[in-house]
Amino acid sequence: MTTVQMKAHYPTNNERGFTKPDILFFANIHFSLEHLLKELPQEAILLFHSLIEQFEERDPNFFETLNDRKKWETALKKYSHLKLKPSQFTKVFDEVCTFFSKKSSNHFIYEIADYFRIATYETEGKASWFSFDNYDGESIPFTSERIDSNDGIQFHDVNGEKKSISPHVLMVIRLLDDEAMKRLEIFKIKAELDETIPEHIQLLLATCLDDERTNAFMKVLTNPLATSIQAVISYYKLFRFLEDAYKSEQSEEIQQNISTYYAQLRQQFYRIVSSNYLLYVSSKRERDEKSAASNKAKLDETVEKLEKQKELNKELKKQQAELKKQQKEIKAPPKQIVEQLSNPELEQLTEDLKSLHLRYKRLEQEKSRDESRLDQEIKKLKQDNSTLQKKLQPLLKITEQPKIETIPQWLELGRELIQNINEVEEQQIREFFEFFLIVCEEQKALRPKQELASNLFGYVSVSKEGHYIHLGDGKEERISGIPVHIYLADGQFVQVTSDFQYVQDYPDFLDGSLHGQAFNFSVVKMKDDLPYIYSNGTLKPITHEPSIQLRDGQIVSFNSENELIRFYKKQRLQLDLFEQSIKLKKHEPYFVQKVLPTGAVVTNAFTKEESFITFSNAEELQDGQLITTIGHNIIRTFSGAFYKLSSFYGRSELVSVYENDDVCFGKKLSREIVIIKNIPSHVTISIGDTIRIDEWHNYLELVKSEVIEEETLEKRLSRRSASTNKEAITPVAQPEIKSSGLIVGNPAFFENYGQQFNQYGYDIEGMDGYESFSRIKHAAKDKDFIVVCTGFISHDNMYAIKDTFPSNQVIYTERDGATQIALKLKSSNF
Repeated sequence: MTTVQMKAHYPTNNERGFTKPDILFFANIHFSLEHLLKELPQEAILLFHSLIEQFEERDPNFFETLNDRKKWETALKKYSHLKLKPSQFTKVFDEVCTFFSKKSSNHFIYEIADYFRIATYETEGKASWFSFDNYDGESIPFTSERIDSNDGIQFHDVNGEKKSISPHVLMVIRLLDDEAMKRLEIFKIKAELDETIPEHIQLLLATCLDDERTNAFMKVLTNPLATSIQAVISYYKLFRFLEDAYKSEQSEEIQQNISTYYAQLRQQFYRIVSSNYLLYVSSKRERDEKSAASNKAKLDETVEKLEKQKELNKELKKQQAELKKQQKEIKAPPKQIVEQLSNPELEQLTEDLKSLHLRYKRLEQEKSRDESRLDQEIKKLKQDNSTLQKKLQPLLKITEQPKIETIPQWLELGRELIQNINEVEEQQIREFFEFFLIVCEEQKALRPKQELASNLFGYVSVSKEGHYIHLGDGKEERISGIPVHIYLADGQFVQVTSDFQYVQDYPDFLDGSLHGQAFNFSVVKMKDDLPYIYSNGTLKPITHEPSIQLRDGQIVSFNSENELIRFYKKQRLQLDLFEQSIKLKKHEPYFVQKVLPTGAVVTNAFTKEESFITFSNAEELQDGQLITTIGHNIIRTFSGAFYKLSSFYGRSELVSVYENDDVCFGKKLSREIVIIKNIPSHVTISIGDTIRIDEWHNYLELVKSEVIEEETLEKRLSRRSASTNKEAITPVAQPEIKSSGLIVGNPAFFENYGQQFNQYGYDIEGMDGYESFSRIKHAAKDKDFIVVCTGFISHDNMYAIKDTFPSNQVIYTERDGATQIALKLKSSNF
C-alpha cells in the first residue's frame, strides 16, 4: 500500500469536470440554499456568521481560517460550545440566509466541481485537505484584489481560463468535506484495488463503489440537501484523485480500469443526488400543503369571528339609538311635569341624567375602540386572504388540470401543448428529452439480457463478496445485473453476456471435479433432431457417442474439437442450495404458517423465530409457502416442499406405503399407520414404496428405495408364490457375521441398512455418494466388498472407485433398496 506524505498536488491538464449528462442532470435540480442551511448544525451557522462578517470587512482571518486545517477545526470547536437563545439564533440565521440567497443552487454546484478541479491538495495516509495554499506562488492567495464585483474569488485554471469561487461554496465545502472524512475513518475498509493508488483514494473509492457502504457513508435520506451536496463534493474530489493517480500511466488496462471507475462512480453519484433531491421536493410539497390548509382554517375562523362581531356591532348601534332617544326626552321634559316635581325628585332626576350621560359616553368610547379594532382585523384578514390566494393559485391550477395516471394520457396532453411553443419552451423540451435518453440507457442496463450466441456459460460460486461465474478455461468473473428475485447456488450453471451481465440460470449443477483438459460449457440446442452447442459465438453441431442421448436445454462441456466431454444432471432445488445467496442479498426466508386478514404468522427458516408480519404485497399469499422478503415486501414465493425437503425443516420422516386404495396409508418406523395427504395426481404410488412426509402427513417426495417391514404369514406366502422363479433369502435366526462391506449411496437409508443387513450376516457401513473420495477410500479399507448405488453418487467418485478397487470387490446397483442389494451380494458369493 502506497502512503503519500503531505505532498502538494497542483492542477493538471487532465480535466474531468462536468459532462453533458451532468449539466442536464443538474438543470432539473432547484432548491433554496436556505433549506440547505436549515439542515446544518447550529455551530456551523454561528461560524458562517462570523466568517461572513470577516469577509465583508476583507479581514485576512477569513482566508486564513478556510485555508488552514487546524484553524478551521479550532474555530468550529469554539462555536460548538456556544449556546444562543432562540430569538438570538433566529436573527443570526436570517443574516446568514440573506448572504446565501444571492446564490442559485445550480451555480453553487457548478462552483464545487470547479473548485476540486483547480485547487491544490495535500494527503497523508487516509486524510486529505484541499486549499489554495501557494496557489500562483502566494502563501495566502485569498486576497482582496482577487474579489470581483459579485463577491467571487478569482483564479485561473491550467488553461489560463478565469474561474470564480464564491465564499459561500468555500464555507460549505470546508464544513461538509471535513465532516465526511471524519465519518469515513469509521469504516476501516481494506480496499483491494490497484496498489499504486494512494491509501486515501483506496478508502474513498472502496466506499463509493459499494451500495451498502455508500448509503451508510452518505447517511442517505437523513438530511436530503446536505447529503446531496456531500455527494457532489465526494465524487468530484474522487474524480480529481483518480486523474492525478493515473496521469502518468500509459497502460491500456489501467486506462480501462479508470474508465470503469468513472462509470460506476457517476451512477452512484446520480442515485444519491436524485433520491435525496426527490425526498426534499416531496417534503417541501407536503409542508406547503399543510401551510395552505392551516392558513385556510385560520381564515375561516377569522371570517366567522368577524360575522359575530358585525352582529354585536348592530346590537350596539341599536342600543345607542335607544339611548339617544331617551336622552332627548330627558333634556326636554314637559313643563307641566317639571312644575309638579318637588325639589328632591328633581335632584334625583338630575343625578339619573348625569348617570345616563356617563353611560352614553362610555358606550361611545367602547364603540370607537371596537370599530378601530375591527378595522385592524379586517385589514389583516384582507392581507392574509391575499397571501393565501397567491399560495392557493398554483394548487388550484393543479387541481384544474386533467388527472394523468398513465404515460399515454401524458403524451396525449403533451401533443396539445406543443402546438404553439416559443423558443424557450422548445429548448426546455429538448433538454428534457436528452435527459430522457439518459434515463433510458440506465433502464436498459437493468433489463434482462437476451440469449445471444456470444453469451458465456459457466457454473456459480457464492462468497461474501458476491456471485461469481467460473468458465471452462478457469477464468472467474463477478456476475452483475442479477434480478432481485433470483438466487444462485454453488455449482449451478448460468448464462451471462460477454460483459458478465446475468441472462439465465439452469437447474443443472456441476457434478464432481473439473476435467484436466481445456474445455467450454454450453447449453444444448436441438435443430432438426440434432444437438448443437454455442462454440466461439457460433451455433455448431456437437460430436458424441451414439449411445448418449442429449436433450434440448441440457448443459454440457466440450473440447476445442466440439466433442462432448460430459453432460450434467438437473438437481432438485431446495433451500439448502440457496442459503448463501439469500443471506448475501440480505433477504429473509419465512415459512407461512397461517395467513390472517391482517397479516401472516411466519417462521424464519434460518433462525426458527416465529413472528406475525403484515406484508405490503400479500394478495396471493397462502398457507404452507416459503417466501423471501426485504422488510415487509415479498420478493419471491416458493412451494412448501422447497423448504420442507431441506435440512432447515428437520421434521420430515419416511413412511412405507401400507395400503393404497381410495386412501393411501403409510406406516412409520414407529409402526404408526397414518393417512398420506395431498399426493400429486402425476405421482404413481405402489404398496411398499417409501415416501417422505411432513409433520402433518402431507406428501413431499417419493423415495426410490424399499423399506423391509415385518410381513404377515398371508403376505409372505403370497410373495413366495408370486416369485417362484426368484432365489429367496432366508433370514438367519441368530446371524453370524460372515463379511463386511461399504455401501456408497443415499445417507437417508443407512440406518435401515444397518438394521436389515445384520440378519443376513453382513456388517455394513454407509458413506454418502457425494462425499470426498479420500474419505470413501479410507472407509473402504479392510472391507470385503463395496456396493455402489449409481443413482446417488458423483461421476468422479464412481470413476475413482472403478480405477482404485478390483472389479471383483465392487458391486454396482441401480436400486438402493435393502432387498435388491442383499440379492446381489448373495449372487456374488459375498
